Formats: sequence, C-alpha cells, structure tokens
Amino acid sequence: MLKHNLLISYRTLLRDKGFTLLNIGGLALGMSVAILIGLWMNDELSFNHSFENHEKIAEVVHFETVKGERLFNTSTPLPLGKVLNDSYGSDFQYIVNSTQDRTFLLSNEEKKFTGRGRYMESDVAEMLSLEMQHGTRKGLEDINSILLSSSMAARFFGKENPVGEVIKLGEETEMKVTGVFSDFAKNSKFKEVEFILPFKMFLTFNFAKNNMNNWDDGFLRTYVQIPLNSTFEKVSQRVENVFADNLKAEDAASLQPKTFLHPMDNWRLNSEFENGVAITSIRMQTIWMYGMIGLFVLLLACINFMNLSTARSSRRAKEVGIRKSIGSLRGQLVGQFLSESFLVSMVGFVIAIGLAYSILPWFNEIADKTLFVPWRNIYFWLLGFGFVFLTSILAGSYPAFYLSSLKPVKVLKGKMSTKEGNPLFRKALVVFQFSISISLIIGTVIIYQQIQYAQSRPLGYEQENLIRIFKMNALNGTEDAFRNELMQSGAIIGMAESATRLTGIGSNNNGFTWQEKDPSTDPVFGTLSVSSELGELVNWKYIDGRGFSADLASDSSGIVINEAAAKVFGFENPVGQTVNWNPDFRDAQDYTILGVAKDMIMRSPYEPTVPTVFYMEPEYYSWVFLKLNPQISTEQALAKIDKVYSKFVPFDIFEYNFVNDLHARKFREEVRTGSIAKLFSILAILISCLGLFGLTAYIAQQRTKEISIRKVLGASTFNLWHLLSKDFILLVFISCFIAIPVAIYFLNGWLENFEYRVEMSWWIFVGVMLCAMVITLITISFQTIKVALANPASNLKE
Repeated sequence: MLKHNLLISYRTLLRDKGFTLLNIGGLALGMSVAILIGLWMNDELSFNHSFENHEKIAEVVHFETVKGERLFNTSTPLPLGKVLNDSYGSDFQYIVNSTQDRTFLLSNEEKKFTGRGRYMESDVAEMLSLEMQHGTRKGLEDINSILLSSSMAARFFGKENPVGEVIKLGEETEMKVTGVFSDFAKNSKFKEVEFILPFKMFLTFNFAKNNMNNWDDGFLRTYVQIPLNSTFEKVSQRVENVFADNLKAEDAASLQPKTFLHPMDNWRLNSEFENGVAITSIRMQTIWMYGMIGLFVLLLACINFMNLSTARSSRRAKEVGIRKSIGSLRGQLVGQFLSESFLVSMVGFVIAIGLAYSILPWFNEIADKTLFVPWRNIYFWLLGFGFVFLTSILAGSYPAFYLSSLKPVKVLKGKMSTKEGNPLFRKALVVFQFSISISLIIGTVIIYQQIQYAQSRPLGYEQENLIRIFKMNALNGTEDAFRNELMQSGAIIGMAESATRLTGIGSNNNGFTWQEKDPSTDPVFGTLSVSSELGELVNWKYIDGRGFSADLASDSSGIVINEAAAKVFGFENPVGQTVNWNPDFRDAQDYTILGVAKDMIMRSPYEPTVPTVFYMEPEYYSWVFLKLNPQISTEQALAKIDKVYSKFVPFDIFEYNFVNDLHARKFREEVRTGSIAKLFSILAILISCLGLFGLTAYIAQQRTKEISIRKVLGASTFNLWHLLSKDFILLVFISCFIAIPVAIYFLNGWLENFEYRVEMSWWIFVGVMLCAMVITLITISFQTIKVALANPASNLKE
C-alpha cells in the first residue's frame, strides 16, 4: 500500500512541476535553517561535554559582599587547594590548582613559537581525561616537564614522537617533553591551551612563595572532581565556610564569603549572577532565540506547503470525489496525501542536508564555530528521519484531512468551491508567515543599529596606526634606548607605556579622600599608571588643564582624571585640587589634579564610562604602545620594529596587536548575532515570498476567466492588478501591526542587557512596513500582470 501511495504521489508531483519545486524548495530552505541552528545549539549545549567526567567536575567559586551587593568571584588564593585537600580530602577525587591562560615563548634549536599555556597540577591529566598520543598522563610529575598538544608538537617536531626532547621555556628554562595529548575540543573551556606546565614550577617563583598563606589575593583557578556517589550540593554545603574560616575576622564579617562548587556543565551558559542569584545568561537567551527562529522558519516552510495544497484543492477535488465514489475510504485518502507530504519532505531533507553542508564553512566563519555534519552519528540520522516524519505530518495534515472530507456528490456536481472553509485559513497562515518575517527584519535592523550606535560612540582618543606589545622583563631599563632606536629607524613617531591595555582597565581602587568628600562614601575609580607620553601619543582631549610632562618632576605626584571622575569628585574647578590616595598596595600620598580629559571608552562600549584616575608609576608599566609612522607602509614599519625588537629581546618573537582591532573585538558577539539574524531573516522572507508567489499563481489561475471577462469589458491592466493584489496587501498590512508590538516586546528585553543602547525610532517600523509592502508587490506582480496581459480570447475558449 505504501509503495502504491508513493508511486501515485510521485506521478502527482511530477505532473505539476512548478508546485513541486516551490514546495520542495521552501521545505529545503526551512529544513536547512533548522539543521544549521540545531548543529549550533548542540555545540553550545554540549560545551565541555568532550571531557569524560564533565558531570562530576566543578570549579571552586564564592560569593562575596561588596558595597551591599553579592558578587560572583572565580579567582581563588593559593592556599585554598591545600586546605581543601587537608580538611576535605575525602569529598574530592581530584583537586587541581591552575593559573589562567597566558602566552609563553617556546623554542627548540632554531624554531621559536609562542603559544597559550597554563601551570596546572599533575592530576589535571586524569581529571580532564587527556587523550595521550605519546607518553602517559603522569607526565607532569617532574618539575621540568611539559605536556604538548598535538598541534603544538607538530609545529616543533612534525609527526615524530617528541617524548624526551627538550624545549626552552622563555629565555633559558629547559623543559623535557613527557607527553603529547590530543587538542582540546573547540567547544571547551580549555580550547586555547596548547601546552601544560607543572604547577610545582610555579610554586618556585617568588610571587608564589610570597602568597603561600595569603587569602587576600585571588589569582588562580581551582578545579575539582567529586566521587561518583557524591553531589555538588552536598560538597558545597561542606565547604561553604572555607573562605570565612581562613580570612581575617574583619574581612570575613565584611565580605560574608560563601564558597560553593560551580559545575563544569554550567560554566558556559549558567555563570551569570545578579546580587548572588543565578539569572538567565545572554548566551542562554541567544540559544533560545535561535531555537525559536529555527522553529518559526521551519513553520514558514510547512505553511507554504499547507497553503499551496489547500489552494489547489479545486484541482484535486474531482480526484477525491472519483476515488471516494469507487470505494476509497477516508483513511486511504489521508494516507495518500500524507505519503505525498512525506515524499516532498524526504526530498526536501536530502536537499537541505546538501544546502547545510555547502553553507557550513561560511556559517562557521560568522558564528565562530567548527560545526560539521555528523555523517556517522546514528542519533543525527534518527533525529533527521524523525524530523522528516514530523514535518510531513505538520505540513500535510491540513490538506490531507480537509481534502479527504469533501463530499463526492457535491464535488462531482461542480458545487464544490474553494471559498468554503479554506480561504480564511490560508489568509491566517499568510498573516502568520509575514508576521514572523517582519519581526525578524525589525530585529535585524535594531541589532545592526545597536552595533552602529556603540561603534560610533566617541572613543576619546585616537587609535589609528597604534599597536600594543607586551613589555618583556628583559626590556626593563632599556626603554629609552629602545625608543630612540625605533625613532631613528623611522618606524614610529612616538612611544608610551602603561600598566594596562588601552582598551581595558586592569585595576580598580578606592581609598580616595578629598575636601568636602562625603565620609559615608568610598567610591571606586579605575586607576591606571601611564608614562608621560601616553596622552600626547593617543591625543587625549582636555576640557580643563593639561596632561603629564616629562620635563616637570612635580608631575610624578600629579594625576589626570576623566570627566566621569571629575563628576564624582564634585570640584567646581578641579585643576589644582589635592586628592589623597591610600591604596592597599602602598602608602598614602597626596596628588594634584593636572587636567581633566574627555571620557575615554576603555571597557565595554555598551556601558557608561568608568571614573578613571591616571598617574605615573614606572614600576607598574606592562605594555608598550607604538605609533606607526604614517609616511611609510605598515608592512615596512612592522619589519623595522621587528628588527629592533629582536636586538633588545633576542629570545622572544615580536608579537603585537593593533589597538583598533582590539576595540573591534568588543563588538564581535553582537556582530555575530546580527549576521546570523540577518541570514535567517533573508531566508524567512524568501520562504514567505515563495509561498506567496505560488499562492498568487493558483488564485490567478482560478480567476483566469473572470479576469478575461473583465478585460473584454474594458478593465485596464492596472485595474486587474489592483483586483488581485489588494487582498494580499491587506494581509501584509495586518501582519505589520501584529509583528511590530511582538518585535518591540522581545527587543526591549534584549536591549536591557546594554546600559548604553539605541532608542527604537518610529521610522524603523514605518520603513520595515514599506519594505514588506514593496517585497509583497514585487512577488505578486509577476503573476498578476502576466495573467492581466494574457489574450482573453484564448482563456475564454478553454
């Protein structure tokens, strides 16, 4: 029976090629979008699942109270690991202290490469179930050992087994390769880690020795694995007071720390807290948003099928009437129409896989993913065929049950009219389709506007031709010689130093006092140590006073503040005023305000400017900024800098970042969201137009004789076009009034994530309405004008 139904379905679809192409094309587009979104969602939801024990691994974190607000803190002090092991060892299978990722220079004979690595305790290999290609998981037990990722090992040694080889870390530290592990999965926390160094070596550094018993300085990450028969909740209750028990009594009373285990499965999507309470993260919101888009786009494709099938009901009605009159049961007819739907869905699915496969490289680029079609995964195919089955039921249910319910006597007497029952339903489906499409278009426009709004926000400094390099310790003491040689080479026109990146604020401090300050407040300022040349190098704009001068020794006790800081201080004339600063890391000192610079965007461009204080303290300089000479090409300037840098730091590779690139990265997530939303919006409107095109074609075909009679009686082409178009324009107009409030509701929720955000202007909605009208008119005009221009005599003879 199934074979018979499929054969009839094949012949029916082949007989009406235009209808078949529209249906298959629409379904294929909808399914390909659903496949892409499904792969993307699976990648996000399976983050860190590449680790065998991911369900039992957690990070030790804590809440602490700062100015009445409960803050989430992942940084842990050095002694925490020992206390957990000594006092709560039975609650854990593994306890691993780890530094954060950082860039190191590795060398072997003439080969030099930089890579990202961490100092981690030896149990990390077992905890993260490293897949060892060479060596064993015990490789980190020796203090001078190193584990390389397969990609890093290949850079140095090709396909050879490197175990036993020696690699230099930095200038002179020799490390013995004791193992090679498979690269971490791209959708994991440790994806950038290219090698692992023994934590025993980190403990030999003076910084670590000085912090062995210091609970006030959190600079590590502490990862744990609990036994199979335990739970995170149970262990969290056991260790919740570990910080409070080891901090100073006054600090414990002030911070009210509460320690708990944060499961590895939550690191990606559930790591946002508001005043100590977990909230839905932006990433999770994005996942649900894309999931809804995928579902709606698939619904659009199914609606096309339903619309076109019910529109053709008059052409299939006689078939149904004859088959019923010769004994076909309604169940057989339902099976026939569902078989037809299944055949279309299956062909659409095959084409959809091909489309998704061909689009994936481009989609991966804009989504920053490494997605692939899992050809050998049985679950993918089970989901795929289940997907086809559900789609065929969803897309073919209405035409199947509607057409099979027709009365054969009524149909064969010619009394069946397509106006009975289904036109209102088709109109509702058209409205639903365009409501979704218009909502997506509005969302895409608002996302684009939000990005442009933040990108066009005045920076407060110049970043063109400006590069940033990390200041190696070997450069200390030779900065002036380094600058002079670069200037003489003609590669740069200026150099400055800073304690932090120009596109970020690495230090925040309180402890400022001044005349007329409210004693009940202790505001926090961004505090940046900079060299005297930085303001001129990046062209700070001063609204009052001046910047630092290297020629004035007194400027060492001067500060430059931004507009936001000036508002906090509240001075009517800030220049010349004295501010006392008593930070935790040194003695109190009086500073004189030299100038007030315009606000600079150094953190997120979507947030208000941070009140910032700039001062000069050379011992904290960590970054060097170079202004390239605009009179020569960038390639020439960088080559000259590389040559000079190699002379001063021969054991290192010249690595740099353009400051404008670093700033642009802050928009990466929003740009990615906008690009994906734009892609799906285009596909949604395309699918809607395909359905509208087919629907117009059938309605025009049904009204061919009516149009011909009207034309004979003198109706103009415009009159006929207006006759066929007005109903669709009205439907799209209704769709706009449904879509606009829906879009406003969801977009308001999205924009609330940004303090510095665009306002939704009325002209956006008017523009999208007009755009939808124009697209609709273009879509339906082809068919309506074609019918209106046809020879009425030929149509009336039929």
